[in-house]
Amino acid sequence: MRDRGDQGRERAGGSSADGTTRPGAWARAAALAVHLLAAVALTWPLAARLGTHLPQGTEVAGTIPLFNLWSLRWNADRLAHGYAGYWDAPIFRPEKDTFALSEPQPATGIAFATLRAVSRSDVAGFGLVVLATFLANGLVATWLLRGLGVRFVPAHGAGLAAQALPFVVHELGVLQLLAVYPIFGALRGLADVARAPSLRHGIVLGVFVALTGLTCSYYAVGLPLFLALAAVFLGERRHLTLERRATAAALAMALAVAALMLTPTLIGQLRGTAAYERSDRATQDLSASPADWLRPHPDGIVAPRLPWTTDPSVRHARHLYPGTALLILAGAALVALARGPRARWIGVAAVGASLAFALSLGPRLELGEWRPYDLLASWVPGFAKLRSPFRFAVFGQLCLVILAGLALDGLWRVRGRARGGARGLAVLLVATALVEGAAVPAALTPYPGDAMREPWIAWLADQPAGIAVHLPRPPALGARTATPVVVSMLQSLEHGKPLGDGYSGFVPASYRALRERLGAFPSDPSLDALRERGIVYVIVPRDWFAQLPLQGRIAIRRRLDTAYAGDEKRILRLRPPGGSSSGRPPGPEPARS
Repeated sequence: MRDRGDQGRERAGGSSADGTTRPGAWARAAALAVHLLAAVALTWPLAARLGTHLPQGTEVAGTIPLFNLWSLRWNADRLAHGYAGYWDAPIFRPEKDTFALSEPQPATGIAFATLRAVSRSDVAGFGLVVLATFLANGLVATWLLRGLGVRFVPAHGAGLAAQALPFVVHELGVLQLLAVYPIFGALRGLADVARAPSLRHGIVLGVFVALTGLTCSYYAVGLPLFLALAAVFLGERRHLTLERRATAAALAMALAVAALMLTPTLIGQLRGTAAYERSDRATQDLSASPADWLRPHPDGIVAPRLPWTTDPSVRHARHLYPGTALLILAGAALVALARGPRARWIGVAAVGASLAFALSLGPRLELGEWRPYDLLASWVPGFAKLRSPFRFAVFGQLCLVILAGLALDGLWRVRGRARGGARGLAVLLVATALVEGAAVPAALTPYPGDAMREPWIAWLADQPAGIAVHLPRPPALGARTATPVVVSMLQSLEHGKPLGDGYSGFVPASYRALRERLGAFPSDPSLDALRERGIVYVIVPRDWFAQLPLQGRIAIRRRLDTAYAGDEKRILRLRPPGGSSSGRPPGPEPARS
């Protein structure tokens, strides 16, 4: 029986359709404030440096967060133009569909455009997107658990644990990997369809499935597998008899909504990446090992010191340990609730976590001579394009959050003398999950604001149209060395000239060939390569230009004009075939020797 305190709270707050207590406005406001404080704390000191820094997390350089800022700025720019030319981002010209070579994140781009308008700053808008994503992760996870009948306080406790997921905190510098709230939302939509099939619940399911794809393509590839698994556990005979029409209509509505929202993005991505494949070696290198699941976040507070975890400092390792508190709660749910009324969801979460473990191993998982991942890559759309199977570990940690929420609810329902101790234990485990997931202070990278205001950018903005390229190129195309390339991409959004170079998840073969020929710049073959690709402007650091040998300077004078010479950059203009020097260039700052 319920005690008088619970009955009074239900009278004050009412009950929801799923039978859980509906709290009052003050309780909801307090919970929202707690989730917001958790988002700020888990990303601190980002909130104190919104206008000057971006979250870097455990990335080796600022390349990825700066690249994500460029992606969101391009999204906002195209949104203002009705998405005209969306896929032809101003990189790797004259190649087409270059924005499909990385995560487009159109839904996150809309949120960025809104928050940028409010904050009047690109950098602050980006930081607000990160904070809003952490907040959404907690609130939507709570919403899912409330739909499963979990009471208000334990549901929000599990929601706080969802905000502090070790995988998400570890990937703080990779914006698209932070957005796990659409996955929680899709599971809630499916739960509602299974409980009470209706068109409204089908629409909710479809919207969250689409949002998964519009925020992170990686998660969108894996989500159908986990939804199918959940559907197997949640399906009942009534869905095949009396309510089969309602269930079919709800699922059809979900499919239609998801298709309507996703089709434009899917068509663009499929068209843009049709010629690209991932090598087996690259996929294996970015797959997890079983030991990685015992390897905690290297900057964590508690987990790296626990005796059963492995060394977090191992080079090139993945840090997939979900946290001791989550494991304890998940184990408690499996033991105590497996035969209860929520057994179906216990099964969904337990089998889902096992599936996530297997998927994270990628092609490293071998059963004799058979590799299950190869079957997925051959038959399941999207798997062949994935480079990092270890990222499927996030689905395992999400499943642990579901188990933790159910276990916390069990503790919260304890009656009698043990009630206070049980609730105190629940609070302690949630606090432990928050501490385990945190990596404070979070690593930030400064936004190169001064580089966006260099005088040559304004000069180039006033020049005739033409493709530009920055030299010299970094020695490799990886994130460790490509920060200057991404800075030049951000600068291109300021001066408006498309680039013949760039950075992305997939790299066009034509650009790799151009890189090889530009290694001998300013030789005749390298200049011919520039002309073949329609490149007009060559932007070089002034110091680098000054150190060129005499033969290089002679070659430049024969084929290029020094159009601009400033303190930071020289801009060389490639002459048309048979053209002669145009003399002193136009502009506010004439060329200097």
